[in-house]
Amino acid sequence: MASGILGQVIPTALANTLVYTVPANKLASFSILVCNKSGVTVNTRIAISTSASTPDGKEYIEYESAIPGSEIG
Repeated sequence: MASGILGQVIPTALANTLVYTVPANKLASFSILVCNKSGVTVNTRIAISTSASTPDGKEYIEYESAIPGSEIG
C-alpha cells in the first residue's frame, strides 16, 4: 500500500478546490489537516465528492467550520 502526501493546496477564497482524485477502481484512506496561516478566524468547507462538479449538500463532511488565526483545525 502506498503512503505519503496525496495533495497540498493553498486554495482561493470562495472557490471549490480539487485536492486529490482517487484512481479508478482504487480505494483511498486519508487524513485531512487545515492550516490557517492568517491572523484572523476563517471558515472552511470540506466535501468528499464522486464527481469534479460542485459538491451537493450531502457530500460535505465539514461546513463553515471556524479555524482560528494561526491554528490547525
